[in-house]
Amino acid sequence: MEEKRKAFILNGDTYSGLQISRSLGQRDIPIVTFTFPGEKFGPSKYITKTIDYKEKDSLLATLQKYGQREKKKPVLFPTEESHIPFLLEHEKELKYYYIFPGEKMGNWKAFINYEKAKGFARSFGIPTPEEISVKDENLPGFISSFSYPYLGIDENRQEKFKIHNKKDLAQYLEMASKDKKDYKILRRIPGATNGIYTFHGYFGEHSELMAYGIYRQMKRNNPYFGEPIMVQQCWNPKIYEFSKSIVQEGHYRGYVECTFKEDPTTQNTYLLSIQLSFGPYLKFFKALDVDFPYLYYLDAQGLTLDHEKKFLNYQKGIYGKVWKFDEEDSTESSKFLKPIFPRKIGGLWDPKDPGPALTFISNKIQKKLTNILTTLLNLWKKYRPKKKRAPIE
Repeated sequence: MEEKRKAFILNGDTYSGLQISRSLGQRDIPIVTFTFPGEKFGPSKYITKTIDYKEKDSLLATLQKYGQREKKKPVLFPTEESHIPFLLEHEKELKYYYIFPGEKMGNWKAFINYEKAKGFARSFGIPTPEEISVKDENLPGFISSFSYPYLGIDENRQEKFKIHNKKDLAQYLEMASKDKKDYKILRRIPGATNGIYTFHGYFGEHSELMAYGIYRQMKRNNPYFGEPIMVQQCWNPKIYEFSKSIVQEGHYRGYVECTFKEDPTTQNTYLLSIQLSFGPYLKFFKALDVDFPYLYYLDAQGLTLDHEKKFLNYQKGIYGKVWKFDEEDSTESSKFLKPIFPRKIGGLWDPKDPGPALTFISNKIQKKLTNILTTLLNLWKKYRPKKKRAPIE
């Protein structure tokens, strides 16, 4: 029997990396993960080998070192958005050792530039959240035009600061001044969390849809502890049409997530983000028979995807738990009626692969106990009775 081509997963110790490992490992595909030292979760039983690298600078050399040892070029999986510009920058070096969907890495350049992505959206009349540079002289007018909160973002569009009032704004402007970088302020779209919809899709060689599904978010009890958020699979024709139009306009090939939010005050639907790396929702869709990592694995090899086509253009009312720090948590309550006995898809736990969840829980308990013991020790040192010195005769 011919040996299957390996899958190499960048940052395999993340939740997204774990979902890819389980998806492909269940199909007996060999898995190699590249991780920073120290696992966030326990090792999955599906991982064949784990390779540590210390810094981002050493990642290219590490990938080249292990890639050239393989008889068949492995399929390389990105699990964070920061991987996309890295892979594009080193495309020439990596293509000798790895394969991707399409010769041009799925035309990632079409969406790695946010301004270009916004242009695609606006060509179809889809708005994006208003934003302004901290250096723009019209900043005071921009702030007065809308209402708090705002988000402070850096040059890579990563969230730097939550701006709830004038004091926060002053702190953020001071931070931007010290860093001497062109930070921006982004309007945060109002409304409850269940107004956020995310389209997940896989587009084939000619940007034709091969599989897709949509979910909407539900409010989480404690958004600051990193607890799992709840999502519900749903069908929303508008989100489907918006996503399909934007992605096909960029002639994209591969996996993509498009997130939107409905503004209850204007009834407009805003495009919040486009993500090209694999996110943490893969298990949720796999339970609905949509296996995005496997589609990517097949497409990278130029194999047919027809037998894996799956369109969730209907609503099954299924809920799932996902571990993620969500940037769009709302303080407003989600007006959402849950069925009495909904079918739920778990997050981290998998009875067929319990190691990661058990290790994660064990580490949490150990960290909590260490914090308690440290606190008690500090209190004892502070309040312990001092020994009285004997009088000098």
